[in-house]
Amino acid sequence: MLSGSTVLVLGAGSSVDFGMPVGSELAKDIRDRLAFHFDFGTVLKGDEILAMQFQRAFGDRSPSAFAAAQRLASVIGSFKSIDDCLYTHGADELMMTVGKAAIVRAIAAKEHSSWLRKLWSGQADARAQALAKLDSGWVHQIVQMLVTGRRAADRRDLFSDLSLVTFNYDRCAETALFHLVRQAYAIEDVEAVPIMEGLKVYRPYGGLGALPWMPAPHSPFGPEHPDTLRMASGISIYTEELGERPDLVEMQGKLQAASNIVFLGFGFHKQNMELISPEAGPSNPPRVLATMYGEPDPVVQVVTARIHSAYGVQANIHLGYKPVDSTQFIREHGVLLSA
Repeated sequence: MLSGSTVLVLGAGSSVDFGMPVGSELAKDIRDRLAFHFDFGTVLKGDEILAMQFQRAFGDRSPSAFAAAQRLASVIGSFKSIDDCLYTHGADELMMTVGKAAIVRAIAAKEHSSWLRKLWSGQADARAQALAKLDSGWVHQIVQMLVTGRRAADRRDLFSDLSLVTFNYDRCAETALFHLVRQAYAIEDVEAVPIMEGLKVYRPYGGLGALPWMPAPHSPFGPEHPDTLRMASGISIYTEELGERPDLVEMQGKLQAASNIVFLGFGFHKQNMELISPEAGPSNPPRVLATMYGEPDPVVQVVTARIHSAYGVQANIHLGYKPVDSTQFIREHGVLLSA
């Protein structure tokens, strides 16, 4: 069990274990997908699925959409991330639309190639292999903390002290949790659903949609041919105005009341820190644990100051040089989170 209300704040580095890209890798992937080149209607360069969907969705306007895609591909190398690029060029509506569609396409493709997708396989051997790989990761360590000291009869309360704030568009953490819960209690999918319904997941910038056990409409993990333009309406970039959203108000309340706040693979962008900083300050200063990888001392000092400003405490900063160290971090610091 956990030592108190705990919020995991997940950034791109937390999903690297599952084959997901960090910001710079995603930007390069999107650039390659949108750098279209045609020869008599044949796609010689660029993503064929995106090309087909743009032609179908935009019709007579498709030449303008492809021109916007090519403009985005030509400038994205000047930015650290696709979000930064789209913010600068946000006045170009078509560039924003095709950019978000490309984000969906790229993340869906990474989900599709991830070993996590084997968890949904009908083949027992494939699922067993994926579960065995999960057993060595950070999500498994979190589940071990949750199930220890809790009887199976009380499993519906498994997530009573855990919430996720994920800045990722992928659904890796939720997928891993779902299947590890099934394994821990030796139950079928249908029995795991009410347990997972107790997990609060906040997505400030949206994602690829609900997973199969969630209320419809849902999207399978790693869709091979995602409806990119429809799904793009469900994501925002971090520099967009999010407006008044009840889920974000609830998220702020969770952070304000948390006993533990754990940052895994998070980038600590100023805008994101402001979003997850309780306006009134925390009820009681929480324990804050955070991973940072390969950053110089000045960056660590800035991040430490931002955490102190937000939560009134000094963070326990774990320095490393590989994003997969999220697992090592939980292994070393998990004892601080356990009851």
